Amino acid sequence: MDKPGRGFEKEPIDEKDPSIDTEALLYVLEEVPGRLAPYVPTPHWLLDTISEILKDIMRDTRLDIVYEPGCGAGEAAAKIEESVHPRHYICLEIDASLAKIARTKLTTGDVVVADLRNPPLRPHPLLIYSYLLPRPLEYVIQKAEKGSVIVSLEYRAEHAEVKKEIVYRIETPLTTHHVIVYMV
Repeated sequence: MDKPGRGFEKEPIDEKDPSIDTEALLYVLEEVPGRLAPYVPTPHWLLDTISEILKDIMRDTRLDIVYEPGCGAGEAAAKIEESVHPRHYICLEIDASLAKIARTKLTTGDVVVADLRNPPLRPHPLLIYSYLLPRPLEYVIQKAEKGSVIVSLEYRAEHAEVKKEIVYRIETPLTTHHVIVYMV
């Protein structure tokens, strides 16, 4: 018997069972309306690699403003700000309580409480770090100014029009992570 609203035919999940039904997890991450990001902070060890990629992009493009939609509690923002040293770091977070935590972690950046659909930004090419699901990622790419570079952890924008796409594979003994760079 399936649970109403789950979106697929499966036996109900035993809430006390510590294992996760992968299909249910994917449903929650990708199909629940309003869901923009998998609220799973970027792993700390992966931030070193992402920071190096961002540094290389900043050097090659002269983009010096980093924008992070959906920054959550600011874990990635703090690490990237510390190691990459952009001229300015802007976090966009819709949840005011997470934004408050993020503010305590940044030294020079700003945390803005706003919706991704109406970001308070001036038209300017940006270096964007994102850990968004595919549809919101495509929206960010569509709205980005020409000359912007979007760095996405794990998720691909299959339907976005970009000049160039570069995929980095980061392999560990247990899994492979992907960092995708989109040039708009």
